[in-house]
Amino acid sequence: MLHSRATLLRVFVPMFAVFSMLAGCDAASTGGEASRPAAELIVLTPHSSAITNAFSVGFSRSYYARHKQAVAVHFIQRGTPQCVAYLDSAFGAAGESGSRVPDVMFGGGIVDHRYLKERGYSRKLDIAAAVKDIPETVAGLPTRDADGHWYGTGLSSFGIFYNAAACAARGIEPPKTWADLGDPRFAGWIGVADPNVSGSTRECLALIAQSMGWEPGWTLITEILANARGISRSSSEALDGVESGIFLASFAVNFEGLRRASRAPDRFAYVNPMGATAVSPDVISVMNTRGATAIAKEFVEYVLSAEGQLIWAGNAAQNPAGEDPLFHYAIVPQVIEGEAAKLAVAENPFKTDFGIQFDLARSERETRVLRPLIAALCEGSHIPLQMAWRDAIVAGRAARDRWPSVVSPPLKAADLTAVAEKLGPIGSESERALRAEWAAYFVKQLKSPQITGQDG
Repeated sequence: MLHSRATLLRVFVPMFAVFSMLAGCDAASTGGEASRPAAELIVLTPHSSAITNAFSVGFSRSYYARHKQAVAVHFIQRGTPQCVAYLDSAFGAAGESGSRVPDVMFGGGIVDHRYLKERGYSRKLDIAAAVKDIPETVAGLPTRDADGHWYGTGLSSFGIFYNAAACAARGIEPPKTWADLGDPRFAGWIGVADPNVSGSTRECLALIAQSMGWEPGWTLITEILANARGISRSSSEALDGVESGIFLASFAVNFEGLRRASRAPDRFAYVNPMGATAVSPDVISVMNTRGATAIAKEFVEYVLSAEGQLIWAGNAAQNPAGEDPLFHYAIVPQVIEGEAAKLAVAENPFKTDFGIQFDLARSERETRVLRPLIAALCEGSHIPLQMAWRDAIVAGRAARDRWPSVVSPPLKAADLTAVAEKLGPIGSESERALRAEWAAYFVKQLKSPQITGQDG
C-alpha cells in the first residue's frame, strides 16, 4: 500500500513529537527556534527499529545543530525485496517524481540499488568529500556507483543465528556451516523467512548456490527447506522464533544475529560459516523526486560521517538512542583502525577472509530465479517435501544419497541466464506463469518420491 506524506505524518506523529521535544530543549536558550516549521524526510528501509531509532535520533540532533530547525524522519519499513516492489508501485502510480515516493532508500544490496538506477528511480549525488576515505572496492565489490547513484554505508556478512541453550537441552550439536542447517538432526527445527520478503535470506541462499554450485546448492537448499517448520513472513519473525525456542536456528545478517546474541550470550549465538560467506556493502540511494533532496543528501553524508559510522559500528555508548550496539562493520577503514576501543565488533572486514567474493552478475541471476522457485516449492509442496525428507531420514544414508534425484530443480545451471531474463518483477505476469509451471512440476515430482530401501 502506498502512503501519502499526509498519511505518513499521521502514522509517525509520535516519533516527530519526540524529535520536537529534543529540539525544543536545545532551542530554549535560542529564542524559541524550535517553533519554526519542521523539515521532514521519508526513508524507505529494510532495517530494524533498532537501526532506524539510532539514526533518527543521531541525524535529528545533527540537523538541528547545523540548521537550528527540527527535522522529522519518517521510516517505511519493509523487507528488501518489498522495498523495491514498493518503489515500482510508487513510481508507477506517481510518475517520474511524485509526493508518494520516499526521499531515500536506506539498506539493501548493490543488486537492488542498481535496479533502482536502471529504472530511473534514483538520482545522482555528488558527495566526493564524504567518500574520499572509502576504498572503491571491498572484497571485489564496488562501494559506490560510478555515476553517483548509490553508495555503500557499511559492511555486513551473512550467517546463522542459533539457540545454543535449546540445542544443548536437546543434545544437538549447534550449527556452524550452511550444510548443518540441512542435517537430519535439525528436522523440524529450522526457521526460514520468505526470500520474496527477506533480503538476508535471499543473500544466504545466493551464497549457498555460489559456494556449492547450482545443482548441489539447490539440493542443500531443499534439505534446509525440508527441515523448516514453515516459511516465516519476515527474517525478524524467523529470528524471533529462534529466541523463543520454536526454531533452533535461522539465516541472519551478521549485525542482527550479533545484536540478538549480545542480549543473552549464554543462550544465543551467531556464527559466520567461514569459508562460505562474504562481506558486502549495505547501500543507500536518494530517490529522483520533488521531495527533500537537500535533506536526503545530508542524511547520506551523515551516515558516512565519523559520527554516523560509529553509530553503525560502535559500542552502546556510541548509540544516540541509548540502546544496544548495532554490530555493523564500518565502511571507512580509518574508523575501524582509529576507533578500535569504541567498536562493538573487533573483527576488521577489510582484513578478514570470509571465503567468498560475491559474483554480482551470478548472484543477481540466481536470486532472481530462486525467489519464485522456492515460492513454487513451498506454497504448494512444503508438506510433501517434509514428508519425503522424513522418509529419506528413516530409510537411512542410501536414501538420503538419492535425495538430489527426488528434488532436482526444473532448470539446469546453463538455463539460469535465459530464465532470469524472462522473469519480470515479483508479481508480474511472467513471474506468476513460471511459478505456476514450477509448482506443478514439484507437485508431480513429490507425489511418488523414490525413497526406498533400508540401511543403518
